[in-house]
Order: sequence, then structure tokens, then C-alpha cells
Amino acid sequence: MKNTEDTGRTSFRHFPVLDGLRGIAILTVMCYHLEYLVPGIHMFSKGGFLGVDLFFVLSGFLITSILIREHDLTGKISLPAFYIRRTLRLVPALWFFLALLYFAGNLLLSPAQANVIYGRANFIYAIFSLF
Repeated sequence: MKNTEDTGRTSFRHFPVLDGLRGIAILTVMCYHLEYLVPGIHMFSKGGFLGVDLFFVLSGFLITSILIREHDLTGKISLPAFYIRRTLRLVPALWFFLALLYFAGNLLLSPAQANVIYGRANFIYAIFSLF
């Protein structure tokens, strides 16, 4: 963050390293959750909770910088437009992942493991983000 003009506006640069840290944070959480499907992996994935904290801190910085940039450019912040942009960016990746999980899960998982994913309508809840 640095001041770029005498008008008092603040500009946020994009830091690729922060994207990398968010990716690492996501991977630690994913490895932590693999314990349900791969017993014994927990000894390698103890950073799941730290990954959640790191992801939320970095995401909060990203979201705040996006909203500040929008306010600087337009003089206002449109939360509906912000949420529409986030939805259009994230939902396709979620649905792709769920489709991959559905087909790979049917091929690779035992019935007990598949029940963790598909049991109690978990998969339907995930598709419609009704967690």
C-alpha cells in the first residue's frame, strides 16, 4: 500500500506472493480434510487450522483492497455488484471441482468413503452452496 497522488487516494498493488500464500493455505486445509478419506495422513497435515486463519486474513486484505479501489474510482461501493462478481468468479470453479469429485469418487472410493461425500445429501448441498 502506498500513496500515489497528493489527493489522498491510496493505491494497492497486486502481490503475486500473496496469491501463492493463499494457495498454500488452501492446500493445508485440503490435506487436513483428507484424514476422512486417507487414514494416517493426519501426521502430515497438522496445519489445517492455521491454513484457515491465513486464508481469511489474506482474503480480507484482498476484498478490502478491491472495495477501496472501487470507492476510489466510482465514489461508492456496490455490494450487490461485488457479490455478483465473486459468484461469477468462484461458482464455475466450484462446480467443476464437484463434477470431478463426483466422477472420480465413483471410480476410486470405497462405498464407505463415498458415503462421506455423497451421504446425507452432502453433494446436493455443496452444488447449491447450502452448507
